[in-house]
Amino acid sequence: MNNENSEKEKNNKKREDNYLAIALSLGVAFGILTDSLALGLALGVAVGCLLDIRKEKKP
Repeated sequence: MNNENSEKEKNNKKREDNYLAIALSLGVAFGILTDSLALGLALGVAVGCLLDIRKEKKP
């Protein structure tokens, strides 16, 4: 039973860590479409960090 709880915590942690990767990927796609890759990267990192911070604040 204790092993099941640790596996669930690992899966939840993996999902939390993916916000930055997803937002960065979308930012790169947006940057390529608008011919402004630097802006896309910056927006992707900013959105990903905001989502991570927001997720950490919730109990």
